Amino acid sequence: MIFKKAIETFYCLFQRILILSMCMLNTKVYGSYTGRYSFGAYLSKESFSDYGNNPSDASNDELKFTQRYFLTADRFVGENDFLLDVRDEYNNFKKVQKSNLTLTSSYSVKIKQLSLKKSGDYSGTKSQVGRFSIPEAGSLVIDGVDIGRRTMWNGFSAKYSLFTGLNQSTGVEEGDNGNYSSFANGAYVLVESKTSDWDRYLYSSTSFVQNRYKGDVDREYFFNNSILQTSLNHHFSGLIYQDIRPRVKLKNGSFQYLYSGVNNSKLRIYTNYSDSIQQYRQNGILLNLPASSYVEYGVQHRGSEINNAYYLEKLLKYGKRSTDSKENFEGKIILGFPSDDMDHYTQLIHLKVGNHFDRYEIGPGLKLMKFNLKRELMILGEYYAQKDKATNESNGVFNGEYSYTRFFKNHLLGLFSFQYTYQKNVNIFSFFLNLTYRFGDGGVAPVREGEPPLSE
Repeated sequence: MIFKKAIETFYCLFQRILILSMCMLNTKVYGSYTGRYSFGAYLSKESFSDYGNNPSDASNDELKFTQRYFLTADRFVGENDFLLDVRDEYNNFKKVQKSNLTLTSSYSVKIKQLSLKKSGDYSGTKSQVGRFSIPEAGSLVIDGVDIGRRTMWNGFSAKYSLFTGLNQSTGVEEGDNGNYSSFANGAYVLVESKTSDWDRYLYSSTSFVQNRYKGDVDREYFFNNSILQTSLNHHFSGLIYQDIRPRVKLKNGSFQYLYSGVNNSKLRIYTNYSDSIQQYRQNGILLNLPASSYVEYGVQHRGSEINNAYYLEKLLKYGKRSTDSKENFEGKIILGFPSDDMDHYTQLIHLKVGNHFDRYEIGPGLKLMKFNLKRELMILGEYYAQKDKATNESNGVFNGEYSYTRFFKNHLLGLFSFQYTYQKNVNIFSFFLNLTYRFGDGGVAPVREGEPPLSE
């Protein structure tokens, strides 16, 4: 019954969107168009053995179906480009029944973006009106207007812009398609520069944003996102969310330096800072600690491949929580065995040792990857022996994953993944599926090319 209802609602939405798209694209007023339709399913089942006297605490399940329809059409009306982004979600365990405190199914359709954007020539006046995201100002979505001007100077492109509108990034209730009490106003400057062969590149967006709720200033923050590539070997990136009101504090920040050397050697140096809210989201259910801000430093090095047969990768990272000063130290050694044929095949064997806040852990892992321009296969298995610092109780954790990504046709991409985690008191099984169909004039990027990235 659940699956039947979900399929019926999805089909009705897809049918309406398809008819709307065909009507729009048959008007022949656009220059070019590109779009994609995505369907996703996620199932997670968590089983607990120490649920006490309440049987309802023995499991924590999740079942979701999602759809996304994304369409852009150039010169849709005059010189204005059209953007549409519609998403829906069917969640079988989300809506709370207050009468008996049980979770029931919930279905919602949301218009994430719907706007007209004037791009015109590379320099000149730029504008956008409707519902749209402003990546130059962080994760901000507004119902409003963004107007600015782009100029060219000595190989650099600079865009200066002002925006205002209803803030749709936060405060939107389930099933709502709008927030009508919160406003966002601000300005940003975007600077870009690149060489013809992309060996040197600069991207830097800097913004100031003010959020107002029912007329009062709720939050003010400064945002910067910068990427600098001085050559094909040196790559820098950084991101900052700096709150100004209600109080001055760093909310989130990161910096990374990546060096790419000969024979696929790499060096990465990074630091991350996250506030208590972001850190709580990242902790996961296996880390039972109160919320706290957290800072982490790390260095990772992959040596040159020796005779195209193997390489050695090392990772060291250190982090500390501000609330209780608990520390996280981790060291990992990875031995990789790559291949150099059309179907790249890599075996990764690692050993991890850690002092992880409230426990010690040590254990091995194995990762197998096979990939080319059309598909990627990944199998992961790892086991860690743990010891609790407070109780001296020993435990073991096993993580396993199988994922496969493939272009079944030129414009059809499929991905599915199985994950399993076992701990003394918790078993977690999850399944993820995504199908994406691309259409229009846009190209399709390869699944993966070249050597695999640095291990995490």
